[in-house]
Amino acid sequence: MSKPMLQRGTNFSHWMADSPATLAQRGLCYDDFARMARYGADHIRLNISHHMIECDRPPYGLRSDGLAVVDRAIEWARRAGLAVILDLHNAAGMSFMTPEANAIWVDPVQQARFAGIWRGLAQRYAAPAYDHLAFELLNEPTATDPADWNHIARLGLEAVRAVDSERIVLIGSNSWNVPCTFPDLEDFRDPHVRYVFHWYEPFIFTHQRAPWVDHLMRLNMVVEYPTDMPDLSDLAATLPRADWREQTMLFSEAKLGFPRMEEWLKPVLEFRERTGAPVFCSEFGAYEAAPMPSRVNWYRDAVALFRTHDIGWSNWDYIGDFGIVGWDRADKPFREILFPGPAEPSS
Repeated sequence: MSKPMLQRGTNFSHWMADSPATLAQRGLCYDDFARMARYGADHIRLNISHHMIECDRPPYGLRSDGLAVVDRAIEWARRAGLAVILDLHNAAGMSFMTPEANAIWVDPVQQARFAGIWRGLAQRYAAPAYDHLAFELLNEPTATDPADWNHIARLGLEAVRAVDSERIVLIGSNSWNVPCTFPDLEDFRDPHVRYVFHWYEPFIFTHQRAPWVDHLMRLNMVVEYPTDMPDLSDLAATLPRADWREQTMLFSEAKLGFPRMEEWLKPVLEFRERTGAPVFCSEFGAYEAAPMPSRVNWYRDAVALFRTHDIGWSNWDYIGDFGIVGWDRADKPFREILFPGPAEPSS
């Protein structure tokens, strides 16, 4: 297989989120890889927790039981004709869920562990048989100072390059990979690096009533797409935190639709124009609480946006609350917008 193109893929989320002991609960198998290939995907983004692949005691290093599971998934992808993005979804001292507690930015031990993971993975997958792999250094970094993330990203990139000079490496922007932080992202001047953003715009639509987003749960709004938003001042005033009120007011009286999507994407496009480097969207999706007709409209616009600007993508995700299929493996109505391959025969 040649170097991965990474034009259209999906996230196999949560499957390898914890440790090898949890895998039996996830239920993915070769048929899921083959199904995505039939749908027209060219890659899978494989989200891997450091708990899955890293020993939790000094001298740390990589754990063989977790890697055996990753190896199997990589082989299934190869058999199905799919590339794989190995996405380190968290690291020691860094989780997108705990920005206030992340210590990797100042802790040299955790920084060394991060670099060690990537050095070890680069060594393990250096053979030509793994040419279908790309490495995404870290999912949704949350550094207060973007220079701290640029420093950590360089450590990871240098760890890979000490072993492999041509592996495709994906590096996202700071603050959950949002497009507006691209001006602070370093250009590493490496021809095999692609720069990553995540796309959940407009957030008040894509994450409405999501139980892990406190202010949207409190608002408890039904938001359609596209739509003209009302004045949200009174609702925002009921929220107890200033940052929640500010996030809500970003959408007060806003016109949610394709033109605004293009505005939000501008920092990514300007980075690409300034650096000449390729960009990539490794997550985008709308949570299941959004009305289904509006989800269909939103996915149609998101895919059109990426097509218009020649950007490859991986949707979030394959199965579950955002998934293109439900837990019963039945297609969601927007699946064909993303992956127009033939539907699976009914059982």
